Amino acid sequence: MVSVFLDINKLIPMTKRILRISLLFVLFLSTRVTGQHLTISGIGGTFLDVLNDTAFEAIPNYVFSATVMNIDSSANTYSDTIAIYLKANSKPVDVVYPGTFLDSLPPFVPIVKTNPQYHFTPNHFDDGDNIVVIWPQAISTPVQTDTFTTQIFFISLINVDEFESASLKVYPNPATEYLLLEGLSKISLKHVRIQDMQGRLKYEGIPSSDMISVKELSPGTYTITLERTDGKRKVLTMIKQ
Repeated sequence: MVSVFLDINKLIPMTKRILRISLLFVLFLSTRVTGQHLTISGIGGTFLDVLNDTAFEAIPNYVFSATVMNIDSSANTYSDTIAIYLKANSKPVDVVYPGTFLDSLPPFVPIVKTNPQYHFTPNHFDDGDNIVVIWPQAISTPVQTDTFTTQIFFISLINVDEFESASLKVYPNPATEYLLLEGLSKISLKHVRIQDMQGRLKYEGIPSSDMISVKELSPGTYTITLERTDGKRKVLTMIKQ
């Protein structure tokens, strides 16, 4: 017969250590099971048209909509007020959709949040290229969220002139048939863009001469963006008669 002797003074610390490890494991599992996770699965409205494209301050109301989902695999329904935020470059955070009421989000069931009057402004966007991050946020309870990232080229109502010299002149304005670009040969040009006030591209390229035909454009207001190869731009407004 073999006798086994246990030192109770050594057993107690070991038991405490096992209990502590077990408790940490249970806490880990509970955060994995009950942790909520929100994501944006899609962007819609007229806001969709400016993703990886151009937005104008001159257009007062863009329709923003986003599809939000609770992707918690534990099958728990999440209840909170959901807002949607946006940050472009180093500008302050903008509220794209303010949370207005309590939402109930079953797992993997999409809900659509819509703001019919979103306005692009210089307060929240830099003139030119912007890296834009959009994410959902619960108002009351901390929750894990995924971000949606895109690019938007923003044109403000104020003309932009980053060229260091006045060698380039664009005229006449208003224009009827042709747009003259005087001094074009003196700069290293990347492209010229002409867009209407809805952001639709009407011309893009490098003119073969110092003249661009605008006779096919409908009467109205257009933006002209001249960009050099070093990224500096001259943006102005043209009226087509």
